[in-house]
Amino acid sequence: MKEEELRFEFKVSLKKVWYKKKLEKPPKPKKLALRNSPIMAYQMQDYIESGKIKVVRDFCKWIPVSHSRLCQINRLLLLAPDIQEDVMSNDDDKIAVLTEENIKKIPMQHDWGKQREMWRNIIIRASLNT
Repeated sequence: MKEEELRFEFKVSLKKVWYKKKLEKPPKPKKLALRNSPIMAYQMQDYIESGKIKVVRDFCKWIPVSHSRLCQINRLLLLAPDIQEDVMSNDDDKIAVLTEENIKKIPMQHDWGKQREMWRNIIIRASLNT
């Protein structure tokens, strides 16, 4: 038995379609997650000093963050002043890729000289990874 070929014919009207050109999106700003935490710590400190809140736990009522997380954030105030300045005001790509996880051991060190040494090592490792 021979297979029959099916053939369909019909008229098609093809029209040109004009697409809107996609607008170029402006470049996304660098994600500076590390910068937000010390800023929040300073805000929390200001609220405590001004008497708006008495303890860190009161701050938890205003923002959806646990008490232990706020304590971690508050610990960033123990960083050496120059490290805090680097974190909050430096737009360097090496710092932009850092997270709190990268620097969480630095505030545990009470000697600012050792903190600075740890900070330099973290920045060097970050520059090698980028």
